This record gives sequence, C-alpha cells and structure tokens, in this order.
Amino acid sequence: MQKKIALGISSSALREDLTKMLYSNGFITKASPEAKSLLRSIQLEKFDLCIIDQGFVGMDYKSLSIQIEKKFNTPVVFFVQNIEGDFLNFLKTLKLGMYYKKPIKINSLKHWLWNVLEMRDKIFKLENELCEVQKHNLISKAKVILMSKENMTEVEAYNFLRTKSMENRIRIDEYANVLINNN
Repeated sequence: MQKKIALGISSSALREDLTKMLYSNGFITKASPEAKSLLRSIQLEKFDLCIIDQGFVGMDYKSLSIQIEKKFNTPVVFFVQNIEGDFLNFLKTLKLGMYYKKPIKINSLKHWLWNVLEMRDKIFKLENELCEVQKHNLISKAKVILMSKENMTEVEAYNFLRTKSMENRIRIDEYANVLINNN
C-alpha cells in the first residue's frame, strides 16, 4: 500500500521538487502552501506522515504539529534551517521527534524519509501492542476481583465479564475497567 505524505511547505519551488521526488518513489502526496489548507487536507484524508517546514506560513509550527499529531494521529517531522535548544526540547514531545536539516539533498532525503516511515511503523506497532497488554491487564484485574469477592473460578470470572460486556454492548476491557473502578 502506498504511503501518503502531507507537505506543509511555503516555498513553491521546494514543494514542487519534493512532490515530484516523492511521487517518483511511489508516495502519494498532498502539498499545502499554508496552515489552513494543510489542516483541511489532513482532516479530510488519513496521512501516514506530515512534513512541515519550520518557516511554514499561517501558524506557529509548534501548535500546528501538536494539533496534527493529537487530533489526527499523524506523526509530524520537520525541515529546519537552524536548530535551537527550544526546538530540540519541543521535538521530545512529539511521537517521532525527527528533523532534516537544510539544505535538502534529494538522495539523502530519500533515505531519511524511509527511516522516518520505518520508525513510524515501529512506534504504531508498539502502541498497539501496549494497548493490548493494558486491555489484558484490566481483564486480569477484574477476574481477580470476581474470584476473590464472588468466589468464582477464573473461567467463571471471564465468562461473567464476557456476558456482562455483551449485555451492556461494550468491549470486555471497558466492562472490566468499570468493575475495577466500582470496587
């Protein structure tokens, strides 16, 4: 499946060069010259990655990238001219926290981009695995509560959780969380 990349780059020449390079390497891109159109694009479509030029027009790059990551779950990386301590500290708050220092060299950019996407995939996989472990832990805690307070076996406790979650039309981990919070 082709990766989709949103580009937030004010410079029309850089936007065109990147779009051509990415397209020739099998990426689908949507390039925007200013923040409002970039946000509109990301709101309408799911992107695998968003690249923002640090000098992007229309909104502070920090608030823009936070909004894109939190609201649309799209990792953001940057093209930067100058690296300041404040910027490096800000990067630590993002999922990928990666940047490419200008001037942009197309060959090294290709390799960097593949590394960024590989890192993104690993992070998403780890987040999903963590979510599954957390769900399993909730169910296990709820089973322990039922086993001790209701004198059930582990199988009976699990069947109870499953039945109650179906009756309430919620996931079993959600019901387990309710049970834990009420005890």
